[in-house]
Amino acid sequence: MKPRHYVIHVIGCVEPQLRGPYETGRKRDLAARHLRNNIGNHEDDGYFSLDIDKTGKPTIDSYSNGFMEGLKGFDR
Repeated sequence: MKPRHYVIHVIGCVEPQLRGPYETGRKRDLAARHLRNNIGNHEDDGYFSLDIDKTGKPTIDSYSNGFMEGLKGFDR
């Protein structure tokens, strides 16, 4: 099984949406940043990365505000 990368966008802390899969973690991260800065306008929205490895094991992590604002990680 090929690794898969997703964004979990939780709208208003109550409505989860799964977006993806993306080819790479970097493309997923760019998509998450785009969602947060251009689409998701609610201050209570949450953004999480979901990776599923080649064995099917999921790993979920959160994005920091610094990363989403372009202060950490890679440039926009």
